[in-house]
Amino acid sequence: MQPTVSVNQTLPMLPARVTYSPARQYLPLGMSGIVRCYIQASPQLQFATWTKDHRMFDPATIPNVELLANGSLYFHKVSQEHHGFYRCTPYNLQGTGQSSNSMEVIVRGRGD
Repeated sequence: MQPTVSVNQTLPMLPARVTYSPARQYLPLGMSGIVRCYIQASPQLQFATWTKDHRMFDPATIPNVELLANGSLYFHKVSQEHHGFYRCTPYNLQGTGQSSNSMEVIVRGRGD
């Protein structure tokens, strides 16, 4: 019989934070696309909030936009109105530790 070893490790509990904020993200006009929020959270992410052009941006109230479980935004059909400056703020049971920097979302179509 082989001996067994068990390891008990406790992970630190830290507020959710953004680990990377690209200055620009590109979305394809007329197609689907994702604006990513790169998050680290322990315990896991509960939700993320977004602003666009310094105003609250609630995907639940915007047609064809969805908040993904990882905190990123999914655009089902990209239009020019999605161009702007976005910022995400992640939350978990420990709160929030850091929001993203402002990220310019550029919509590209034919001829761009």
